[in-house]
Amino acid sequence: MKIFFKSSLALACAGVMLAGCGKDDDKNKGPEGEINSFQSADTDYPIDDACQEFFGNIEVRTADKIDVKFEGPGDAFMVLSVMCPTDGGDRIAEGTYTFDAEDTNAAFTFTGGMYDGGEGDYSFTGGEVKVLTTSDGIYTVTAECELENGNATTLFYRGELPWEDETAGMLNFDGMHYDIYHSSQAPGEMSQECRSIELFLEAIDFEVELTFLSPGDGNTVAAGTYAYSATEAPSCFQGSVTAGEPTYTITGGTITVIVDGDDCTLTFDVTTEDQDKPLTDSTSL
Repeated sequence: MKIFFKSSLALACAGVMLAGCGKDDDKNKGPEGEINSFQSADTDYPIDDACQEFFGNIEVRTADKIDVKFEGPGDAFMVLSVMCPTDGGDRIAEGTYTFDAEDTNAAFTFTGGMYDGGEGDYSFTGGEVKVLTTSDGIYTVTAECELENGNATTLFYRGELPWEDETAGMLNFDGMHYDIYHSSQAPGEMSQECRSIELFLEAIDFEVELTFLSPGDGNTVAAGTYAYSATEAPSCFQGSVTAGEPTYTITGGTITVIVDGDDCTLTFDVTTEDQDKPLTDSTSL
C-alpha cells in the first residue's frame, strides 16, 4: 500500500528513509569543490542520499508533481515538491522554480520543507529553487528558502537523482485522468456480519472517499463486486469524489475489488450526482 503524506512536512513522524535512493560517491562535490549539503540556523547537514519521486500529472495544468528528497545525517532531510512542465520524460525540468504561496500547482513552482532530525519540521514559506541538468544525468540543484520558523535555509547538490514512480493507477473523472499516489484503509464496526471499511484515494487536486460494508471480519476490503446503496447493506458501498473544490456524491454503479496476496486492485464503474461526471478505470492500493 502506498502512503504519501499530503503535506510534505508530516515529516517528524514519517521516519522517512530514502531506501533505494542513492548517489555516486564520486559526485559528492560540485565543480568548485562544494560539498552537497543543506543548511539552516548555522547547522550544516551533509547530503547522504537523494532521489526524485513522481506523484502524478495535473492534466489541466500540464504539470507533474515530483518530490526531490535529500537525506542528511540521522533522520534529517529536505523535500522540494516541484511542479514540472509535462514533457513525457522521467526527469526534473531544468529551470527556476518559485515558491507556490497560493497552492496553484502551476509549472515551475515548488513547496515542501525540511526536518532537522529532532523536534523541528518546518514548511517553506518562500524562496527559489534552480535546477540544471546534463546529458549524462547529472543534476545541479540549488535552493534559497525561508522556513515557517523564520530561519533561512540553503541547499547545494550536484549528482544523480534516481527516479521512482509512486503512482499506483489512474482514475478518470469528468473527462480528466488522475494519477493515484496515496491510498489508505481503516476498519470500522461490524454490522450484518460485515466489516465497515473506510477507503481513501488521493491524486493531485483529487480525492475519493468510500465506505464499504465488506463481508467477513477482515480489516481490509474483501474481494468481490460492490454495488452502490443509499442505505447500509452487505457488499455495498457509499462515497464521494472531490475534484478541486466541488465534492460530488456517488449515486450509482459498481466497484470490483480483486485481491491477490498483498496486492489489491479496484475497478470503478461509478456515477455521481452529476450524471455527466462518471468515475471509471482502475487503481491499485
